[in-house]
Amino acid sequence: MDTLERLATNLPLEERQKMFERLQTLSKLSEESLYPVSANEKTEPALSVEKQYTALPWYFRLFYFILSIFKNKTPQQIFTDAQISKLGNRIDTEYPGFYNYRNGLLLTDFNRLLAALKEDARFFFDALDISVNRDRGDFYSFLGSLEMPEIHRALEVETEPQELRARNPVIPDSELRQSALRVMEEIFTRITEVQRTAMYRNARALYCLKELASFLYDRVLLAFSSGEGSCSIKVVKEMLGSLNNILFSLKDPPSLALLESLFIFILQERAMLPVPAKTGSGNGVAANGNLITGDAGYGSAGYGNGTTGSAGYGNGTTGDAVPSNAVPGDADAGYGDAGYGASKDLQRLLNRAEKALINIRNFNRRLPLTLILKCGNRDISYYPRQISGGEDWYTVYRDYWRRYITARFTAYMKNRRREELGEIYRIFFGGAEPAGLANAAGENNTEGFPLSVAPALSFLLGFYKLVFVPKINPLLLPLVAEGGFNNKENRTEFTGAYNDLAKLGTDIQNLDEKIGAGGIYGERYAQARQDMSSLPIKRRKIQLVLEDAGEDGRQIIERARLAADTIVNIITGIVNKESGRYDSLSNLALFEVKFPGFPVKLRETGEQLKETLKTLDAIAVLETELEKN
Repeated sequence: MDTLERLATNLPLEERQKMFERLQTLSKLSEESLYPVSANEKTEPALSVEKQYTALPWYFRLFYFILSIFKNKTPQQIFTDAQISKLGNRIDTEYPGFYNYRNGLLLTDFNRLLAALKEDARFFFDALDISVNRDRGDFYSFLGSLEMPEIHRALEVETEPQELRARNPVIPDSELRQSALRVMEEIFTRITEVQRTAMYRNARALYCLKELASFLYDRVLLAFSSGEGSCSIKVVKEMLGSLNNILFSLKDPPSLALLESLFIFILQERAMLPVPAKTGSGNGVAANGNLITGDAGYGSAGYGNGTTGSAGYGNGTTGDAVPSNAVPGDADAGYGDAGYGASKDLQRLLNRAEKALINIRNFNRRLPLTLILKCGNRDISYYPRQISGGEDWYTVYRDYWRRYITARFTAYMKNRRREELGEIYRIFFGGAEPAGLANAAGENNTEGFPLSVAPALSFLLGFYKLVFVPKINPLLLPLVAEGGFNNKENRTEFTGAYNDLAKLGTDIQNLDEKIGAGGIYGERYAQARQDMSSLPIKRRKIQLVLEDAGEDGRQIIERARLAADTIVNIITGIVNKESGRYDSLSNLALFEVKFPGFPVKLRETGEQLKETLKTLDAIAVLETELEKN
């Protein structure tokens, strides 16, 4: 899972809290509503025209009734016209330059203010695109670590595979995974109502920001003649109604935790923050092979050396600059005792966000959009409505942690299986480790070809080089050349089986070349991965390549298995001097004279091949489990 490799996911909880606390002391974010309501306006939707008319004193209703006789309109229509005229005059007096209610035209100042709102709203677009639009679960996880640090810590620690294995040493791995998910569900019950409310408000503000940033401003602005001229409100009133609903829903300004979560992803995208690792004397950080370590958070003085924060990643001890393209950071610009340059960049982004939020607030204060839409729609009961959004934060958050825990257990079980394979290799080869396939994917070759049968082929290649060639072949070769088999079929079978084992190394190396960059399967795999067709088609192409290569590998393994089994049966017949299907040699006595200890060595070879077959069976089981995970 790529998101699990990202900085925002891996940044240690303690460092997130330090950065958050420091930003709280530096931030000047205002908690004032972004949608201020004038003292002359109601703060809730007005009654319908009919109800407002019915609520009038009787003499007003009588007045409108008399007028309706002469104007050929209903009393309610005349009442509405009077209210619209009153609103239009108020807009002209209190908010000049925005709207001409008599002609129904939006004016130049409206255009300019909307263009400015577009720029301020689009400031958030990149952050939203980099974070929420790519992986909402990853984003909510980071946000949750700031709003609910104890919940985040519990989810990290209490579902850790090694921790659960230590507490449950005998249960199977599959049950251990289910146990972790049950622990996760129990941790979620610890989330308080206060925390739920905070997360929901953040999720809602996030959704409204996203809607505001992605609003189609240009469609409205292009409706104005000559760029800054006028525009009929009839053309854009529906879009302006949507915009007003968004602005009305974004009453509460985004919290500092939400903005930090957004901007941390921007810094990550710009490669300004490294990926954490535990090394050195303090909290370690790894970024492209460079380490930042130090007792005071990230490096002795953030980015750069321990005193001035000059360009370069600190090495944890002296803080000497390493990469030439590093980002400078003053020693007092971050958090921790000596600081961290990234918090200075966060502060800049927060300052820009505060400016954008002030401008959004001023837009709502200066532009009477609700009043204009009342006039434009000729509906005095019009009032913006709340848009829905953010209600699914808990589901997304929970699904993320389920995926995260499942992925962590998958990696844990794969590592366990690889350790078991390694132990099998060590036992069989007496401590020596086979080199394996050069082009197959593995721990040391993550970009290699993902060959499903690579463990078995690696084992057979090691068997061929370390066992067959130096130990078994010198004993079997004379039998091929001089063995007096009473049964001719035995000779044919033995020769064929010997030849299959003798060319085992070549067969495996040929397949290794085929899955390499210039090989048949390697090229097909590379082309399939770069395919621009739909995802299902692309996956199918990749699957076909892997299946074809896997089938070639399975044929090699099956030939080796059949050859070893055949030779074991023939050796058993020779050593036991049997007269059945697999009988002895007519010249066995000559072999005993020519090769002292021949029967004993032949028996040992048979046992060695039996052990090889058992090991292949064990590897096949582990390969199946690795594929499942």
